[in-house]
Amino acid sequence: MYQQCVAQNILLEECVTATEEISKFNPDSLNTIRVVTFSNGKEAKVFGSFIRFGRKGKCIDNAHAGGVFAQIDVNTGIIESNGINTDGGEFERHPDSGISFKNYQIPQWEDIKQFCSKAALKVKDVKVCGWDVCVRQDGRLEFIEGNYGPDFDVMQSPLKCGVKHKLNKVFERLYGKVLLS
Repeated sequence: MYQQCVAQNILLEECVTATEEISKFNPDSLNTIRVVTFSNGKEAKVFGSFIRFGRKGKCIDNAHAGGVFAQIDVNTGIIESNGINTDGGEFERHPDSGISFKNYQIPQWEDIKQFCSKAALKVKDVKVCGWDVCVRQDGRLEFIEGNYGPDFDVMQSPLKCGVKHKLNKVFERLYGKVLLS
């Protein structure tokens, strides 16, 4: 079947559906988790993470397309901020479903970190990547894409806290020098 589709210039992709635990925020979008990794080819470090939720009637969860995003504590996998959007709105609860953001435990968090760290080590030439991950209905993890620009602006906005010092610590550990002075 794949060969027939290629010959006809058609691309078929599987429709991915998230686990109910995450879909309940907004079932109209996939609601993906962005995990930012740094790697020196020998070691990978999860630097930061946030989750994006779409809005009712929208299939896109992207923050820059009207979605709501919230910061995830990389050590615990718990959402540690309110949700915000790029228009400056802040929400204690998802504006459509009413589900609270803060203290929500991301399912399979340790597996997600390991999944992204392993991927970072396989792509040797990529030093930093923002992995978009979904926890599927069947519990498997799925990469949606890897981004060379991991959206540091989105990562800093929910807690209104810059990441320069944290970034320098990771760079010094992995590469033996600081990135920003």
